[in-house]
Amino acid sequence: MTFIFTFLVLFIFWFMLSGEFSGLLVAFAVIFSLTAAYLSHDFFLRRLRKDHIRIVKDIILYLPWLMKETIVANLQVVKIILSPSMPIDPQIVEFKSDLKTDLGLTILANSITITPGTVTLDIKEDNIFVVHALTPEHADGLLSREMERRVLKIEGSGNV
Repeated sequence: MTFIFTFLVLFIFWFMLSGEFSGLLVAFAVIFSLTAAYLSHDFFLRRLRKDHIRIVKDIILYLPWLMKETIVANLQVVKIILSPSMPIDPQIVEFKSDLKTDLGLTILANSITITPGTVTLDIKEDNIFVVHALTPEHADGLLSREMERRVLKIEGSGNV
């Protein structure tokens, strides 16, 4: 039963992200969802059983906030690109994260990377993030740690 549930979650997630329903993509979705479900169904449900309602709720609350931040960052980057002087001042920023799990670190690293103007370059030992920021404003946004606080809440060790 856990295998079927995991397959369905992965299959639905595939279509939420792709939005395509052609024959070839459906076949790939089935093949890869079955493979991933086979390899991870025990781990997937074991992690969700702890307090899956809280985790799902926190992720659902996080995603709209992340989408808003991504849109704002997109607009900032467009403004920079359209400016005749192209006011960029790239920086490498390092900060230590209070996240404790690989899941939390992965969510934060990917959230930083999908937000235009920032790219996670590395996560060193002791959870030190190395991030490229396009401008000082992007760097300041990282150092405010708002994104990390929200991921800490998903991880179960923080409050927003």
